Amino acid sequence: CDGQHLAVDYAVGGASAIRIYDVVSLASQNEKVVSEVRLPAPLRALSWNPGIPNLLAACMLDGSAAVYEFKNNSFDISTIPAEAYATCLCWSPKGKQIVIGSRNGSLNQFKPDLKIVKSIPPPQGDVSLMSVQWLSSLQYAAVYCTQGSTSGPNLVIVNTPKNQPIVYINYEDITYSNGNNRLTQFYFIHQQIWNVLLVGSANSMEVGVLGLQGEWEQWQLEDTARAELPLSSTKQETHPVGMALDTSAQFNIPWGENQHLPAMPLLLLLSHEGLLTLYWTINLLGGVTSVCVPPDPLPDTSGLHLPTPPQPQQVSPPQMVAAPPPAPVVQPVSFVTPTLAPSAAPAVTSTPQWQQPPPTSQPAWIQTSALSAPKPESKQPISASVAPGSWMSSTSAPSGFISSLTQSAFSSATPAFNISSSTPALAPSSAVAPPAFGITSATSPLAAPPTFGMTSAASSPAAPPTFGMTSATNTPAAPLAFGMTSA
Repeated sequence: CDGQHLAVDYAVGGASAIRIYDVVSLASQNEKVVSEVRLPAPLRALSWNPGIPNLLAACMLDGSAAVYEFKNNSFDISTIPAEAYATCLCWSPKGKQIVIGSRNGSLNQFKPDLKIVKSIPPPQGDVSLMSVQWLSSLQYAAVYCTQGSTSGPNLVIVNTPKNQPIVYINYEDITYSNGNNRLTQFYFIHQQIWNVLLVGSANSMEVGVLGLQGEWEQWQLEDTARAELPLSSTKQETHPVGMALDTSAQFNIPWGENQHLPAMPLLLLLSHEGLLTLYWTINLLGGVTSVCVPPDPLPDTSGLHLPTPPQPQQVSPPQMVAAPPPAPVVQPVSFVTPTLAPSAAPAVTSTPQWQQPPPTSQPAWIQTSALSAPKPESKQPISASVAPGSWMSSTSAPSGFISSLTQSAFSSATPAFNISSSTPALAPSSAVAPPAFGITSATSPLAAPPTFGMTSAASSPAAPPTFGMTSATNTPAAPLAFGMTSA
């Protein structure tokens, strides 16, 4: 969690192992392996603790799991056996506990030393857990697959209120996975400040989005505003092997003509062919706390900045001087801090904000209904006591989530958390309501904001690629659309 170490899984002699590298040594191109761990089976999932820097959790393909605590040149290990049938894991937001999913569909909470705290049963039916994200103290995002079935994976929000029945809400596969060429695995990025969950699949080129407005809702985005991997040179789909959100950007983003946005995070997608694709994630709502913070400088371990011993002062011999004439009395002098000249780039006077839409109107997250996810018409959460096999259908997100774009829950205001067009402009501050994570319409006050899904043709900080585009030139031309490669 402190960014000082990098864990890398690799195969050696037919076995799997984890090497821990010192990040400072990588920056100096003089790699230093801090520790190495031989695994009992090939690795399935790996996760650093978000609150305790020296704790690393691993889940193996044989069903075992382990937590490693690194101490100088050694480490302690806590394990659960292969009979636990572990399939996935995720630390709690503060790293105080870890949840491990099982082949039988249960979610099991453990202390960092892998002492069991509690177990959450699966929904009715013969299901397995494939991936999990711990959202809050009593809420998880879990991906279930029905065993022995050809049906696809299902993304389920699991609510575990105290002293109440467990509720499972099924959103089905929001990434639209295609086939099972690779082991079913989902990747999650939970941006808590913006209340957004980004979801990737090992068998899909597209990134799905859930937004939290009281309850989680799927957001439908236009093709030009979508984060996805480009096709291969043979026009075949490419799929992610991982994704991450970089919140260290500190430069403004060109936005339309003579306008700029404050620093925004970058979504990075790495394909199975080794192609790294970047997308800007743009939030245009005013008032939201910025998620971008300056990166901490790497510590200097070279030893070249040792303190310099004090040098003896040279004392000049005294000299005889004539006394000056008395000076006239003057008024005290004021010291004034100089005013900085305004920068060439226009100042951005507000930052994005998420707002709860009024219940009687469509939320103001996105300008056009074609970009938004309709609010559920009647979402009936079910408890763990439903009839076998019924949880997948009866709890699924309403059809309006996917097919009905006319009853949009995000369609009547300026865009926010946008993902892309070619010549965007800043939303006026007088917008009726703040939009979110989508694209503005042609009639919107915004000209055509590129956001969450355009690549920049430039490689310099002056014009970074927009949320998902690879750059082929160094010219900061108009940003491309979310998911397309530059010519």
